[in-house]
Amino acid sequence: MVSLPRSLRVLTYFIVMLIMNAGLLQAQTKRRAVIEEYTGAWCQYCPSGAVAFNELSNNYTEEEVIMCAVHNGDGMALSNDADFAQFRNGFPSGAINRAQFGISPGAWAGAVAGIIAQDASVDVILKNIVFNSSTRRVTFDLEARFLKDVTGEVRVNVMVIEDSVVGSGSAYDQVNAFNTQSGHPFFGKGNPVKNYAHRHVVRLFQDGSWGASGAVPNNPKAGAIYKKSYSISMNASWVPSRISLVGTVNKYNIDIAQREILNAVQESLTIRSTRATLAGVDAPYLIIAAGAKQTYKVNVTNENKVNLDFTFAVNETKSTIPSDWTATVEPASLNLDPGASGEITITVEAPKSFTQAELASITIEALPSEATNTKPKMSYASVYVLSNNAKSALVYGYNVNQFNDYYKDALQYNEIVGSGIVSLPNNADLLSAYKDQMKVYIFSVFGGALLNGQIYQGSSIGGKTESEPLAKSVSTLLAAGKRIYLSAPQSLWWAFDKSTNSAAGKNPDVISFFNTLKLEHTKLEQRYTLTGNTVSLKTYPVKGFDNDSIGDQFNAMANNQNFAYVTFYNDIFKIGAGSSCKPVLYSDNVNSNIVGVRYTSPEGGKLVFVTSPIESYDNQVTRQNFIDRSIFWLASDVFEKVKKPVLTLNPDVKFGTVELKQTKNMTTDITNSGDTALVIISMQISGSKKAAFKIIDAPTLPLTIAPGQKATISLAFTPDSKISYIASLDFTSNTNGQDNSTTGIDLVGEGIETMPDPPVFTGITELNYGIITANTDKTLSLTNATADAVTVTVVEITGPDKDAFKATVNLPYIVPKGQKFQTKISFNPTRLGVHSATMNVTSTLPNNKTNVYKVALSGTKEEVSGVKEDLVLTSSVQISPNPSSENAHVSFNLLERNTISLSVTDINGTVLYTLSNQSLDAGIHAIMIPVQSIVSGSYTVTLRTQSGAIINTPFTVVR
Repeated sequence: MVSLPRSLRVLTYFIVMLIMNAGLLQAQTKRRAVIEEYTGAWCQYCPSGAVAFNELSNNYTEEEVIMCAVHNGDGMALSNDADFAQFRNGFPSGAINRAQFGISPGAWAGAVAGIIAQDASVDVILKNIVFNSSTRRVTFDLEARFLKDVTGEVRVNVMVIEDSVVGSGSAYDQVNAFNTQSGHPFFGKGNPVKNYAHRHVVRLFQDGSWGASGAVPNNPKAGAIYKKSYSISMNASWVPSRISLVGTVNKYNIDIAQREILNAVQESLTIRSTRATLAGVDAPYLIIAAGAKQTYKVNVTNENKVNLDFTFAVNETKSTIPSDWTATVEPASLNLDPGASGEITITVEAPKSFTQAELASITIEALPSEATNTKPKMSYASVYVLSNNAKSALVYGYNVNQFNDYYKDALQYNEIVGSGIVSLPNNADLLSAYKDQMKVYIFSVFGGALLNGQIYQGSSIGGKTESEPLAKSVSTLLAAGKRIYLSAPQSLWWAFDKSTNSAAGKNPDVISFFNTLKLEHTKLEQRYTLTGNTVSLKTYPVKGFDNDSIGDQFNAMANNQNFAYVTFYNDIFKIGAGSSCKPVLYSDNVNSNIVGVRYTSPEGGKLVFVTSPIESYDNQVTRQNFIDRSIFWLASDVFEKVKKPVLTLNPDVKFGTVELKQTKNMTTDITNSGDTALVIISMQISGSKKAAFKIIDAPTLPLTIAPGQKATISLAFTPDSKISYIASLDFTSNTNGQDNSTTGIDLVGEGIETMPDPPVFTGITELNYGIITANTDKTLSLTNATADAVTVTVVEITGPDKDAFKATVNLPYIVPKGQKFQTKISFNPTRLGVHSATMNVTSTLPNNKTNVYKVALSGTKEEVSGVKEDLVLTSSVQISPNPSSENAHVSFNLLERNTISLSVTDINGTVLYTLSNQSLDAGIHAIMIPVQSIVSGSYTVTLRTQSGAIINTPFTVVR
């Protein structure tokens, strides 16, 4: 048998593995976060690192976060400790995947979330682990399966980690500054903490600090698989049951800051892990229409050495599913022999309509069953489903304080973007997958973050790490003709060397980006002061260049509210020679301090680039106006304006003051100022005072109003209390293209109760003519009770029998103070029976106010009785004396016995004296009238017989 040279054997293995694994492009592998904590037993504040590790272990599994404690200056320190000096920022601090450095423990969780959300560029597997307890040697293979193309030099490494290391003496006893700090997890544990169990201690970097070269060629391609075999002896002091192996694949560069760990995996030395290997059949980026379903198939392979049952479920915590969407996975379980594969299907169903563009991120979990001497570990697969109405993307993940909410708030009302804006994660593959659907992208990078009293510089826009290829993404999108808003306060500072003002040694993607724009960094402005651990922000003005389509008339104050709206840094730059950028914004009242430009690429892409972010402006209108102008310039030519109805209402309906129990009517117009039909489906009055208001003759609903047309709504207000009233007239419609949108206008009024004016006249309020048989006149006399002369302007008789009465008076009639107004009123009915009416005397006062005095008029007309009238009273009634100043007598002659009644009335019809039902025999009779009780004046004496005969005789009293 011919033995091939080793080099050919290795090459043959690589080629075979490349061919066998060409279909792994859709492998579902998430990136794991690797935290290297720099610590020491001597470090009094380092227990805070242990607290942060404990919190991470409560929230994440080792399939998501791998924790490594690199010790310094104690009994667990490594000989290569000095290699990591550049990654440290004092003790304790940490490096996250060697991409973010010097981060204090309180910020680790925030950095972890961004890492584990990413799709990995490489899957790392530790296979064939065999530990010989007698020789204390472990052998295994590290396998790197590349899922994406990776540029540059790539290395592999293995860390040996021992958990819960306990020793004695100062080399192991943990110094504890928190021993007396109440509420801290290390409160009361002693200082130092004796017999302290040090967690996650790194015992060995098998291939040195930076890994082994040659195991993976430079620039590995997606689909390639590479392997390196290891044989490591365990130190006799290490406890095997506490040992784990961490395999890493990392980049290598002469620049130590570009040696990022691409991915890693952790395995126990003595217990084998079992996992499901998941791979999507197709790319996991789907688009869905309203009311539709989408399915995504995932292959499940059992690469373990035993038969296992695998269960599957949608992980609600790791998924982001809109509330009206559904996601399921079937089947719920599979039984697979070693090496066997099965298939599961993820089904996503969208609602019948989209009110807002949405991205659903569905993560399914796969868990193997228990087996002897194994530790089941969860695997995950994800699929993204984008609603087909998404046309613009707000990309989050670069802004550590998530100020992107300010962008979303400003964008959701934008006429061009509107409901087509969707939030997308910082995932280059996802952005690339959906680039054909998107027209506009918004990126924001935070301008520095406050971390435990120190200012952290924030993320760059460069492809400094695998997780942040932003400059490359922006350049690619511009070349594809996309429209981009990019807010990156420190991007030029990061890109250009601060001492030479050149980009030498920096990321080529960033260099290319700024060389294309021809922008030159001037300085980095620090927008805060730091005294001890106290940070105070500096305000600074930002203005727009006159006549610029975006910047004209822009005027804002940044950092105006401490830490609510903030940037800690921002770049000042200038436009270089030959640049096609146009200046938009400048800062600090110096127009050479450019902080914003706009740019059009040769391919038709457009860019608005600013280093003073909108999240530093505390005025919401300012933020929205700038975004609106930017989006209009960027995208007005690529979006067709969406036609929609617009309900336009009056600001309110003001009824003013209204007398209690009285009603006032008003109208208001509702107008469709949009360009499609407006449909009102509901119209109602709401509020605690709604009962006082009423819609009069409400229109039939639904009410459709054509573009440019209006409808008039009639309203009534009837107050019942002396208070101010407010309610809302609410309309539910399809305004702005949103179904069941409710808006309203205020209904406002006030109830009042006016006190009546004092009467102008005094006198009688009733004038009764009694029973008459012929026309009768009476005089009405009223006295002016005011302090001024009044003028009677109208005398009007109203009522059902107004024609039976007549007033004779010359108008206008001036009545001086204290004098009388007199008028003759005739009662001349044309029919028999009872008559009534009201006389209204309208007078005008000197202040032009009017007053109406009312007198009730009444009387009865009867037919003259036919009972021998001229025989009953055979001679005329006589009163003697007449006129009289003393008692007078009324004499008369009865021809037969009868019952007589006598009454004396004045000219107003007031009865002054009555003698009723006197039964008298035939003959002459005399009845005395007590004149002494009657004042001077003209009177009428009325005799009335039982049969109804009446005789009225005038009578005068003089004094």
